[in-house]
Amino acid sequence: VLHAHQYRARPYSQILRTTPLPAMRGKVLDRTGREFAGNTPRYRLELYLDELRPQFEREYIQRRTQLLASRGVNPKDGDEGLWTWLVQRFQKPKSRPGLTRAEIDRLSRESRFAAVSNTIAEVSRRLRLPLTLSEEALHAHYLSKRALPLPIIANCTPEQVALITEQGWNLPGVELQQVPVRRYPHGHVASHVVGHLRRDDEYNEEDGRFDYRMRDYRGAMGLEAAFDRELRGQAGARSILVNSAGYRHRQGEEVIAEPQPGLNLITTLDLDLQVAVEQSLSFVRGDERGAVVVMDPTNGDILALASAPDFDPTEFIDGVSAQRW
Repeated sequence: VLHAHQYRARPYSQILRTTPLPAMRGKVLDRTGREFAGNTPRYRLELYLDELRPQFEREYIQRRTQLLASRGVNPKDGDEGLWTWLVQRFQKPKSRPGLTRAEIDRLSRESRFAAVSNTIAEVSRRLRLPLTLSEEALHAHYLSKRALPLPIIANCTPEQVALITEQGWNLPGVELQQVPVRRYPHGHVASHVVGHLRRDDEYNEEDGRFDYRMRDYRGAMGLEAAFDRELRGQAGARSILVNSAGYRHRQGEEVIAEPQPGLNLITTLDLDLQVAVEQSLSFVRGDERGAVVVMDPTNGDILALASAPDFDPTEFIDGVSAQRW
C-alpha cells in the first residue's frame, strides 16, 4: 500500500530501443571467383555499464560519506525508520545538511569513472596491456549510448582472444564479441580498382528507424564505392529493453530482423595477371608514375588494370592518421 506508486510506475519504467545489426558485406572477386576483397572475423572486448551499477553505488556511497564527514556531518542523519518516515509525511519539511544537485552529479560522475577504471585496470593487468579511458569519453558514452557496450579493445589479437577464453573471465560486464570486418587478402593488389572503405558517420534515411547509430563503413572509391549499395546489403535490427535509467535488460534483448548479406561482385579481372602486371610496376619509385591496362581484344574484357604508386586499402579500416595521410 505504501509503495503502490512504485509498482504502478514499474510497467512504464521500461521501453524498447532498436539498434542496427550490420550486414555482411559482399565480396569482390576475380573472373574465377578468387577474392580481391572479403570479410574476416574480428574480436572486440566490450564493457556493459549496466552490470557495474553495484560498483557505481558503492563508490558513490564512499565518496558521499567522505565529503559529508569532511564537513562534520553524520552521513546517517538522513536515514530514518518507517515510523519516523510516516510521521514526517504529515509534518512541515525541515531543512537539514546535505548535498547540492551539482555535488550529487559530480560525485555520480566520479563514481562511475572510478568503477569503470578499476575494471579496465584489471583487464589491463590480466592482458599485460596498457589500457586507458578518459573521463570525458566515458561521460559522453554514458549520456548518449548507455544501453550499448563501451569498447575496451577494438581489435583483439589471437593471443588475447585465447587468453581471455582460456581463463574464463568472470569480470562483471566484460564480454568478447565477434564482428565481421573488411579484408583485402592481397593487400596492394588492384587497390585502385577495388578501392577502399571509409567511416560512415553521416545520417541517412535508413538510420531513421533506429534509436542508436552503430559504427559502419561506406565505399570511398573504386568498385567499393560504385557498387556500395549492392555490396552493403540490408542491415538487420535488434530490440533492446531499456529501463528508465537508460540501462539495458539482457533478458529483453531480441533480434527482430536478420541482416541480409550484400551481393558478391564478379569482375573480369584475372588475379594472376593482375599480380604479374603490378610486379612489373613495382620498380616505380619517387616521382615516377606508371599504369597498365590489359584488355581481351575479342570482347573488351578488362583483364588487368594497375596504377603506380598504389596503396593498401586495409589501412583505411581503422582510419589513417593525419601524418600518414
